[in-house]
Amino acid sequence: VGGDVTAGLAALARPGAAPRAPWLLADLGTNGEFALTLPDSTVLVASVPMQPDHSPGYSGGQVGGMAQRTDGTVFVGTDTGVHAFTPQRRWLARYAAGLGRARRLLATQDGAVWVGSQDGVHRLAPGGRSFERLTLADGSPLNGNINALAEARDGGLWVGGNAGLYRVAPGAAVLDRVVSPPGAGLRKQVVLGLLLDRQGRLWVDTNAGLHQAVAQRGAELSFSHVGDQDGGSVGANLMDDAQGRIWTHQVVYDPASGRLQRLGEPDGVDIGTGWYRSHAARPDGRLLF
Repeated sequence: VGGDVTAGLAALARPGAAPRAPWLLADLGTNGEFALTLPDSTVLVASVPMQPDHSPGYSGGQVGGMAQRTDGTVFVGTDTGVHAFTPQRRWLARYAAGLGRARRLLATQDGAVWVGSQDGVHRLAPGGRSFERLTLADGSPLNGNINALAEARDGGLWVGGNAGLYRVAPGAAVLDRVVSPPGAGLRKQVVLGLLLDRQGRLWVDTNAGLHQAVAQRGAELSFSHVGDQDGGSVGANLMDDAQGRIWTHQVVYDPASGRLQRLGEPDGVDIGTGWYRSHAARPDGRLLF
């Protein structure tokens, strides 16, 4: 029934340490593991899957993303759908949002919740009862993994995935592909990370490295390539600090000096394998990976 319970049984069975039966040993983790010892020295064991309080519709699954809406509702994206909970962790509802796992969730200031999945982009409107799938301008779906979502200052949305970089205009339900002048686009089209920093600058990490959006003329957006790691991504988990530097769990880039520094043990950084899309910034300025 689990290593913790087994170790607990062994420790309590030592001479002079065992309590008088009956007694119950429990480990409440991903599964609830229990060992009940009866007066005749019989030990009954069980492993019971744990679920949130009042969760008749929660079916678990691997979590791909989380977001908290402006009203406090917490949305958890898994490979079984998107589940909504109160701030007190009480299960509210399950939503379908395309096929496959929800890979990225974002709650925007207007109260909407966005899901980037293995099957495109989906939006739950404020007060809505179901997620709606966004389409391209010609009405066709955007297929493939969605890796990154970022809210624009005007209330629109930036979307990055295996098929490239897209933009959703404020109030729209259409994905417009971002186009660039010749020689001023992303070096490769697989977008792994997005950041709209505190100064309003758009940063895009691709499988060819980090880019900064530097100019917009009409519908065209120009980019500058600022660095990479061995020709590839700089880590995807883009966040900025109060000094304007851009961080991932692998590098830090200083726009003021143009220096891209790889992080490692000499810098006090020994994260090991970092998971893409697993990062957060605390109000006190600390960055979590």
